[in-house]
Amino acid sequence: MLQSFAREATAARKARAFVSETLQRWEIGDRLPDVLLCTGELAANVCLHTMPGTGDFLVGVSMCHNTVRVAVHDQDPRLPQPRAADEEATAGRGLLLVEGLSDRWGVDLQPPVGKAIWADFKIAVTE
Repeated sequence: MLQSFAREATAARKARAFVSETLQRWEIGDRLPDVLLCTGELAANVCLHTMPGTGDFLVGVSMCHNTVRVAVHDQDPRLPQPRAADEEATAGRGLLLVEGLSDRWGVDLQPPVGKAIWADFKIAVTE
């Protein structure tokens, strides 16, 4: 599933709702809080850190075997830069949260411009 979002103040909330609704339709509730927190962080990073004029961004959610993948696609060619936030900082922990909560994450370049930042979550599969 793939949906487009405008770079605006409500984008992270809307992206979380899209992923939540998709996973509920697929009857996947395992690790939902982790998936939604990471979705919100990745969407917020697009709004805060991509170059102006790069347009809307896409959020994709997919399932393969026992892994849910959330990917956020933007048109900014710059790679994300995880940073160390001190104890007093009120920002700067988004990618650290994604790294800590997901089973793996990464960035795929998407020529001619842009990238997809993704996070994978292994889930319990019931037969």
